[in-house]
Order: sequence, then structure tokens, then C-alpha cells
Amino acid sequence: MDAERLKKYQQRLYSPTRLIGGWLQRKAVEKLARDGSPEAVRVLAETVTHHDDEQVCALALEALQNLADQRCIDAVCAVWAETRNSALAKLMVERNWVASAPIKVRVLSALNVGRVDVVTMGGADVVESLLDTCGDIAPDIARQAHACLVTLQNADGVDAICKRWATKREPLLMQAIVQAGYVARKPIEVRVWSALKAGKLEVVTEGEAEVVGPLFMACEDADHQIAEHAQISLQQLKNPEAQETICRLVIEDDHALAREVAVAAQYTLRDPHQRALFYFLTDQWEKYESLDFDHTMLRTVYEVGDEGLRKRIAEKARQAGRMEFVEIVSQSRDQRDIW
Repeated sequence: MDAERLKKYQQRLYSPTRLIGGWLQRKAVEKLARDGSPEAVRVLAETVTHHDDEQVCALALEALQNLADQRCIDAVCAVWAETRNSALAKLMVERNWVASAPIKVRVLSALNVGRVDVVTMGGADVVESLLDTCGDIAPDIARQAHACLVTLQNADGVDAICKRWATKREPLLMQAIVQAGYVARKPIEVRVWSALKAGKLEVVTEGEAEVVGPLFMACEDADHQIAEHAQISLQQLKNPEAQETICRLVIEDDHALAREVAVAAQYTLRDPHQRALFYFLTDQWEKYESLDFDHTMLRTVYEVGDEGLRKRIAEKARQAGRMEFVEIVSQSRDQRDIW
């Protein structure tokens, strides 16, 4: 139906003429129902919600009973979402109608008819609408939205929840992550933070080396629970590469917290030369002496190291107050001077 005819029948629905008004209204309902376009159906649905004549409302509602075109169902759901008309709500429940789009109306209509699976199986696109619906004016719909928020089955939806929480730290999202135990798949920062908040430390402690950076960041998080869980996790890493990453932070960056973690957790490196250097820089003298009893490894590392590393080794030798280490530094310097 073209726009001009649609407007004509819409005007007839509200005809004030007493003698023929009722006839015009009935014919308008018939024409709109026969047309069956989404636009015509929307006019009928609006008639149910706005018309002050109960008989006309009943005729329009009856015309909507047997819709099969999803586009027309979407039109009815959209009008209901805007008006929350009880007659349309009842019709949707009886017919089990759920909108296909837009996503806000899809979520609302699904909850109106009790189709929570439509929401919980939804992807990232449902999250924003679901959060909005948690504050819906209808208590039953709001209650169902809260229930869906902690029973999401689609990993994309879980990722979206965790990512938004990591950015905005909204209390409602935090509660969902804790209650449902949600852990994002990616990005790695969100995966680590959500695992720490959910108390699923094994996700982190069994992770690869990529978890180390986000863990150190999490140690400074304003959320004390996250910071505490990050510190615990750093000392319980199972992956050798992750452990070595912490040790290398000590060697390469003189990372104070990495040093504290590595020593407490007894992490080390597999390469013997790097392991000797690590023991030396962290004051683990017994382990160092047992590994590099003649100091050849330390000498080699000193000679091939950059200027920054050599300065750190020299400073550590002076702090230790042990002549054999000072001699290593002096002899290496003398040899470089000769060359």
C-alpha cells in the first residue's frame, strides 16, 4: 500500500462523522488487514493502543491475530515496545511472537513472551539492550533480564560483558561476572582481569607467557580483590615460559615486583648462563655458587652484555662486598682496554 492510501485509511479510522464513521472505520480496518504490509500492520497496532472506541480497537486487534510475515510481527512488537499496551502484550504471548529486529525490541519481546533462550543464546549485540532492560519499567521483564545477564550461553556475549566491564567497571556487570564466573576469551588483558574478578585464578596460572604483563598491571588495580588475586597468581604460574618471562623482567628491566615474585616463587631460567646471572642479581648466593662455582658463566655474561647490564653486575659486585666478583669486573675491563 502506497503512503497516500495508507494515510487515507489511517484518517478514516479516526473519522468523527457519526452516521457513517463506524462504517468507514470498519472498512479501513478491513483494507489495512487485507493489505498485510508491515506499514499497514503498524497502523492497526497503533489503533489498538490509541483509539478511544473499544469496538474499533477490538476490530484492529482481531485483524492482527493471524500474522505470519515476520516483518509484520516486528511491526506489532515495535508498537508494543513503545506503548506497552496490555492487549498487544497478551497477543504476543498467545502467538509467541518475538521480533527479529531491532535488537532492543527483540530482547524486550523475547522477555515479554518468556523466550529467555533468545536472549541467553544471543551474541555481543544483545548485551547493551539487555543491560538497559535490567532497569525496565515492567518488574517481570526487568527480573528476567537480570536472570539472563548471569546465564549467557554465547561466548561472544560473555566477551562483550567482560570487555564493557573492563572499560566501565559498572557494578551490574561486576556482579554478573562474579556470580556467573564469566571469563573473556580475548583480548588477553580482559581475559586476565575477568578471570581475576571471577576468582578463576587457574585460568591465569595455567596461561602462557602473555598473561604476565596484564598480571603486573592488575597488581595496581583500584579493585583490591583484583590486585590481590593478581599478586597470588603471579606466584603460582605453571607455564615455564611465563615463569621465565618474570625472570627476564628482573634481568632486563630491574623490575622490583618481578624480582620479589620470582624469588618468592623460586622461578628461574632454563639457560644456565641466564640462570647464573639471575641468581647473582637476586642475591641468591648459594644457588649461584652451586651453579657457577668458578664464575665463568658470570664472566661470559658480563663480557657479552650491554653497558647497562655490565653496570648492574658491577654495582651488585660492590654491594656484595666479595672480592672475587669485583675481580671478574676488573679483569673483564682490563681485557677490553687491551683490545
